[in-house]
Amino acid sequence: MKFRSLTTIILLAILSIVGIGSVQYFWFKKAFDLKEKQFNQSVFLSLQTVGENILTYNQMTIPAENLVEQIASNYFVVHANTEIDLKVLEHLIRDELTKRNVLFDFEYAVYDCFDDKIIYGNYVSMEEEEYQGDIVMSERSFPKLENDAQYFGVIFPNKENNLMDQMGIWIFSTIVLLLVFTFFGVSIIILFRQKKLSEMQKDFVNNLTHEFKTPLYTIMVTSELLKQPEILDNRASTFNYLDIIGQEAKRLKVQIERILHVATSDKDKISLELEDVNFHECIKKATEAASMLLQSRQGKIIFNMDADHFWLRADIMHIENVVYNLIENAIKYCERSPEIRIETTNKDRFVHLTIKDNGIGMDTQEVDKIFNKFYRIPTGKTHNVKGFGLGLSYVREIIHAHKGKIQVNSDKGKGSTFVIKLPYSEKIEMAEANVK
Repeated sequence: MKFRSLTTIILLAILSIVGIGSVQYFWFKKAFDLKEKQFNQSVFLSLQTVGENILTYNQMTIPAENLVEQIASNYFVVHANTEIDLKVLEHLIRDELTKRNVLFDFEYAVYDCFDDKIIYGNYVSMEEEEYQGDIVMSERSFPKLENDAQYFGVIFPNKENNLMDQMGIWIFSTIVLLLVFTFFGVSIIILFRQKKLSEMQKDFVNNLTHEFKTPLYTIMVTSELLKQPEILDNRASTFNYLDIIGQEAKRLKVQIERILHVATSDKDKISLELEDVNFHECIKKATEAASMLLQSRQGKIIFNMDADHFWLRADIMHIENVVYNLIENAIKYCERSPEIRIETTNKDRFVHLTIKDNGIGMDTQEVDKIFNKFYRIPTGKTHNVKGFGLGLSYVREIIHAHKGKIQVNSDKGKGSTFVIKLPYSEKIEMAEANVK
């Protein structure tokens, strides 16, 4: 499926999901508002009845206007404007709320305007059969109102939670919808990853063909030239062509080793054949292996080998490949004549190898990705520098297997600097010192 078609389908799916989510939210909010309206009406009628009962008990005339005022979403006040019997008030409130199936815990307080203070208050749990006793209520919860006699207020502290508990089917459907959204989001992420992997696989196959075809073609042409009598009679030409065949064969070997290493690699089970290794000699051999590529670009390498401790306990083949990969990258990712500086120093029982180039450099986003398998830095609209995107992944894996570290600093257009830190072998250094 083409990327444009895939993007269109995903956008339509996202719009559909957003639409469904908006409809769900609309109806959920509408259902909650309806529940809240029913609750307010039930509480209003209950407290109105309580107020009328108090007035009737005190043999007073019931006013035509409503006795109840809703101060806040969960705070109701009953303007009784008469003496309130504290012994029966709680019973009346609880009884009327129960009749209308309002089984929410509540707090109430009685305010005496003559003494200008709350004279009684209590917290009532509708699940408790007996009352909990007197509780001193704060005026912060029950603020003073302008009134001429006693009045009482009722607060439902857990109103929202209680209403939500009554909306079980709506909450369940919302949770199911959220799970669908999550599944959809994960599916999109996986789909894009698969798309990216497909592109990487296609890119890998194209580069694999190029990397193998070029040296094979060179070997075939050179082999045909060696069959010519005039070439066979010229020893210098014969050795030159044989050297070309050997170099191209080595190039093929390196590429095959990279692919086989990735195919069989397990960073927890890297097989290393450890031996005493002269790190400076490894650098020299890796440089010689890259000399033809360097000469073809009219490049040069500047050495500054200042490390006094350069013996390692390492796998010589992997260490040489690591250095070669870094030098090869420095040459390939350079738009002018490559100038590479190779330095070695010692610090904190490590030998530091620094490889600095004058290449195209990288921005911060690219620096974070270069050690990922198959990632290659684009140098234009396409990857016009051929390769598999395995070199730096391999380098980091080998360095970590040798208990070392690798760092990179780079500026776009100014080049890159790779620093490898490997622990040097103290036993070898001590043995050499004893010999001296």
